[in-house]
Amino acid sequence: MKTVLRNHDEVAHYWSNQIQPEGKASRLFFEGNTIFSYGHHFEIAKIVKPGVILFTENSYSSSTSGHKSIVRSAIPHHFKIFPAATSRSGYGNYTVTTDNIQNLTYYLQQAEELLNRAVRAKGLAENYAQTAKHWLSIFIDYAKEFEVSTKPFTKLFETLSDTINNFKIPEKYLAYVKSKLDAKKIAEQAKVKDWKDHLKKWKNHTGNYLDCSIPECDFDYLRIVGNEIETSKNVRLSIASALLIWRKLQQQESVKGEKIDDRWTVIDNSNQYLQVGCHKILHSEIQAVAKQLGY
Repeated sequence: MKTVLRNHDEVAHYWSNQIQPEGKASRLFFEGNTIFSYGHHFEIAKIVKPGVILFTENSYSSSTSGHKSIVRSAIPHHFKIFPAATSRSGYGNYTVTTDNIQNLTYYLQQAEELLNRAVRAKGLAENYAQTAKHWLSIFIDYAKEFEVSTKPFTKLFETLSDTINNFKIPEKYLAYVKSKLDAKKIAEQAKVKDWKDHLKKWKNHTGNYLDCSIPECDFDYLRIVGNEIETSKNVRLSIASALLIWRKLQQQESVKGEKIDDRWTVIDNSNQYLQVGCHKILHSEIQAVAKQLGY
């Protein structure tokens, strides 16, 4: 078993797919179901049961924030991710808590704090109120997922829900929201216009990254690097292993559950895309690469 992996992306993917019991690259490493930044003092996330992850809300440094982003992007799309309260044990130690009561309490505290901000705020009042509502929905989903009784929280939950439901939106704020949405729409149109050029550069190896803040990045893209295929999430797999899947797809055989390089599992194969681990790859993208390889 190779425990020193190629880069942070590979560490995150090995952890989220539980390919092996441990692995590391530079300052990011995992042991069993937990992944860490820099050391055991900062836990980023825990896999608490199949397809369910508790993810820290804390940050330690800009580097740790970068590690968190890499880890989150590596988590398969069908997994459930819940924010987690943090247990402090000793100076500077941040541990993802698995205590259900602590996490439910944390969600309601977040909602309450946001509603307090909404009362004091001017332009962003509705934003705070809607985010508070989102925390209440997390509270409900968490309680259902872990089968936790919410009876001790009933009074506070109902008070917060009533406050949110009766929250009034000032007319000036509605005008403010419209202007922000208009500006956002213009910015998104500009991004989409440039995106195909960015993708072309990445495929031609003249660009090292793709802007993943636009809808096109709901899917992942491929390019050929030597004897390997590299994804836009910086994961590499052998061409030989990928071609085995390609041939089965061409013969309309089921590939669900198949392994690529004995590491990445095919989770789903819809009419539009193939899902492998956290990757969703359009069939048109797979066909383009196969054509490039002469198949």
